[in-house]
Amino acid sequence: MDRPEFDDLKSFEEFSKYYWYREELIKICKVHGLKAPSGKIELYKVIEAYFSGEKILPEKKTGKKKTVITELTRETGLIECGFTFGPRFREFFIKQTGEEKFKFNVDMVATAKKVKETGDESFTLGDLLDIYYGKKSYATYDKSALQWNQFVHDFCADEATNCFENRLKAAAALWKIVRDSDREKKYCRALLEEFRESLFDIKIMPLAEGQVPAFDQILLEYLPGSEPKEVRQKAGEYPETCLAAVVEEKVIGIAYGWPRTAALPEKEYCLDGIAVRYDHWRQGVGSRLLGAFEKGAWKYGFNKVSVGSAEGFAEKFYLKNGFVPKCFKTYADGQILVRKEFSSMEEYEKYERQEEGFVVFEKYLK
Repeated sequence: MDRPEFDDLKSFEEFSKYYWYREELIKICKVHGLKAPSGKIELYKVIEAYFSGEKILPEKKTGKKKTVITELTRETGLIECGFTFGPRFREFFIKQTGEEKFKFNVDMVATAKKVKETGDESFTLGDLLDIYYGKKSYATYDKSALQWNQFVHDFCADEATNCFENRLKAAAALWKIVRDSDREKKYCRALLEEFRESLFDIKIMPLAEGQVPAFDQILLEYLPGSEPKEVRQKAGEYPETCLAAVVEEKVIGIAYGWPRTAALPEKEYCLDGIAVRYDHWRQGVGSRLLGAFEKGAWKYGFNKVSVGSAEGFAEKFYLKNGFVPKCFKTYADGQILVRKEFSSMEEYEKYERQEEGFVVFEKYLK
């Protein structure tokens, strides 16, 4: 579900389901003539009031002259001295705490913002020091502003994301999906699995001349016994079914095949090989290669694709992609023999293979 426009939302509850950047919230407030504080918590409060029918208007600026404060003490007001997080005030807190490596913490930042926004002239540097030590509580840092940071941290900490060469780019793409939806703004493995394929800018294309070395490398590593010269020759004849899957100009998968008509009762197109580099498994690359291969076969006038597959995950892959088992074949005395014809899925699942061989799968194209 895409994030709707602000004016299309009917309630604050609906508004809160979506993620909004601070700049977006400020713009919304200004467009609607509302007060636009700098903190996200304060902005949310203004917008919540707006949905309740109350308009919190911008405060009118006064022409009050600022007093120049030369000496800082614990009794000095934050507004009075024009407090900032610059070196002058850091030096003051170093002296007060005795900590040479003093750093303003997030609650001090939130407090200073609130003091300025509310115009609280009673709040002093001593009060801010109490915030640092945890003796007082005035305003809490808006941790929702850190959702993106946490999302990226968790994304990169998941070893399943190692497959992305640019993990920050992938995290940003997944975050955009989450941000613009009413989903929880947290990373989890299930989220990655659901949108994994869309995170890759995968291009499926006919094999290009410059891709041949990478194509051959995958061919020899993952499909031993294949003949690169024969594949390249057939690629010239049937370019639409000699394919490369490419990410950022790197070949990560291949698929190839050509038609068989001799000694067959009907024309069929054979998938001779398909492989994806192991670091790109389970990303939908194989299914996309297979889909493009089927389109190529259809383009050449064939309505059926067949493939011989060894058992295991490969067979599950073809079943998942709409192929059905036709028969089980074995090699004997230099010949390929049909050992079992399958008339149903149940027959295929129950058949006990006594010899090494392969299952022929087929799929009629529409």
